[in-house]
Amino acid sequence: MSAPGYAASSSRSIAVALFCAVAAVAYLSRNCLGVFAADEAFRAELNASRQQLSDVMSAFFIAYGVFQIPAAWLGQRFGSRIVLTIYATAWSICTAILGLCGTVGFLTAAMAAIGMAQAGVFPNAARSIADWVPAHRRAVACGFMAAFMSIGGAVASGLTGWLTDFLSWHGIVLAYSTPGLIWVFVFYHWFRDRPEDHPGVNESELAFIRSESPPVLSNERSADVAVVVDTDIRDDTPAVSKSTPVNWRGMLTSRALWLINGQQFFRGAGYIFFATWFPTYLRETHGVSVKDAGLLSSLPLLAVVLGCSLGGIMTDWLLERTGSRAISRKLVASLSLAICGVLTVSALWADGLTPAMTLITAGSFFAAVAGPCSYAQTMDLAGKQIPVVFGMMNMMGNFGAAVCPQLVTRTADAAGWESVLLLFLGIYLGAAICWALVDTEACIESATGKSDPVDVSV
Repeated sequence: MSAPGYAASSSRSIAVALFCAVAAVAYLSRNCLGVFAADEAFRAELNASRQQLSDVMSAFFIAYGVFQIPAAWLGQRFGSRIVLTIYATAWSICTAILGLCGTVGFLTAAMAAIGMAQAGVFPNAARSIADWVPAHRRAVACGFMAAFMSIGGAVASGLTGWLTDFLSWHGIVLAYSTPGLIWVFVFYHWFRDRPEDHPGVNESELAFIRSESPPVLSNERSADVAVVVDTDIRDDTPAVSKSTPVNWRGMLTSRALWLINGQQFFRGAGYIFFATWFPTYLRETHGVSVKDAGLLSSLPLLAVVLGCSLGGIMTDWLLERTGSRAISRKLVASLSLAICGVLTVSALWADGLTPAMTLITAGSFFAAVAGPCSYAQTMDLAGKQIPVVFGMMNMMGNFGAAVCPQLVTRTADAAGWESVLLLFLGIYLGAAICWALVDTEACIESATGKSDPVDVSV
């Protein structure tokens, strides 16, 4: 390794890119079903009602949510490299099996298996981001990862709609099973759980990763090269280690964590509409084809990409300028979610498909701005409990996602598809209220009784 004062290497960017890639790949297999469900021929082949398909969708998210904490514990115990390799291989195989399904029962079991396998992705990715990215840059990293989730979702919706002209749904799903295996090969060979163990990380980069404040740049070097001058800020202790004990009592009694869980429940329910029944909503309310419904469904997801990216940048920028989590996270998240609810319900009075899609897509953008706030705040709240705390938060989001398809079909059957937008007004306002009540300075104590605060002073 080179000595501090030389240009820092950029392996941390490759690590973040790998997590962005797996986020995109994971969403291929879970988002295609919503497009298929809008096709009468697909429902007829399986002899499935809308309610049965809602049960299939919910099966994925229930399994995904229930196995978040066990998957997070495994990652904390054995490390992300091994655990993510196993999980990504498993869900790729399960996706291939999904393409062979011929009955609703088989489809339900396959989707639940994919949910179990994908449960390990985001808690362990969050753990590794905490180890590879300094605290004052995590919102940006999480924002990009969340953006790539929606890139995968948008690609799945748009590509699935387009491929229906050329392939059967079985062939499409089988094709979606291969990217995960490619990712596994690259990830296992390149990644290391600790940047200290990676041959591509020099001492300047490691000092930057372990810093709690932005590094001072040498005046003698280019400003676009991160050169660490003050090495006294270095802390060689990773954010999470395999020996970190889990403080279950601290997590279960944390008011701030329950509020973060609450906003994630609501946000998960709101987001998953676009991956499940939104194509059918478009067909029923605006009479579009299955192909167009898939393509149009990708627009709100692409808006999420932009919202997550800008939200992460804005959150870290405000944190550096103000030093306040309340402003950079609570204020940003609560306002953006409230705006989302208003924009979404306004589509009820839109005159035609184009203005309705514009309002819904804009609402999706504002909801996504709150995503990086949630991830960064959860990391700070968790201290050294990141994998399990993040797993609990993500579990609640997926319980919300599991409830959403059921609520949508029942609301549509009772009051029509257009009334579904009123449901989402309540969902997003609920998320905004949860955020408004969060204590952004709270931190869960370690199992030893000592708090694990994260210093964000700049």
